[in-house]
Amino acid sequence: MAFDPLETLQSLREEAEIKRKHRYCGSRLDRYSHEIILLRQEGAKAVEVQTWLRKQRLKVSLSTVTRWLDKHENRSSESTNSSH
Repeated sequence: MAFDPLETLQSLREEAEIKRKHRYCGSRLDRYSHEIILLRQEGAKAVEVQTWLRKQRLKVSLSTVTRWLDKHENRSSESTNSSH
């Protein structure tokens, strides 16, 4: 059996493309989205949300909380503005 570099290269590229596909399954914070947004509307800081989540047995870093808030507070304000 002779070595075929073109066939090998094609096979390697197909494998790499399969590995590269990102499968987003959602954030662990999504489960508590309603509660987190309510806490923020009442004035809770990101570190206070993190502490609350830890009491819910969910250990996440502060940067995770702040990124999640940045992403979701924009969505909640857009939905609030569109309903008025």
